[in-house]
Amino acid sequence: MRYDHAKRMTQRDARVHARYAAEVDGTMRVKDREVRIRTRNVSRGGLCFIVDHEVPRGADVDLELALLFEGGSYSDSIKLKARIVWCTLLAKGRWQVGTSFFAVTGETRRFLDVFVKYVQAAADRKPGAEPTE
Repeated sequence: MRYDHAKRMTQRDARVHARYAAEVDGTMRVKDREVRIRTRNVSRGGLCFIVDHEVPRGADVDLELALLFEGGSYSDSIKLKARIVWCTLLAKGRWQVGTSFFAVTGETRRFLDVFVKYVQAAADRKPGAEPTE
């Protein structure tokens, strides 16, 4: 493992779950505002998405995602609570946001496992695909 000079784990070393590149449309709710998002990658512990405005670090948000299958149908949606870990400006009107899931229990955990397995299988079908760092 790599450590910085202060003996803290680097962000890469601290990651517990493999991330898989996946573009999944969904919604994010923070307070009374609901906005459309598109994921960049997904894992069992969190996800990264693109949104059109800055989201404050530390904010708790509600996420809702559904998979689009090849025939054009959607999976049941999964609802997750997440905390904003980082937010980076990509370009004017485009922010990339990293989240960490919390309060995931029972049925939601099982559905999240199936969701990520589907994303992983889709990523594995792409030539040369590997989990993202």
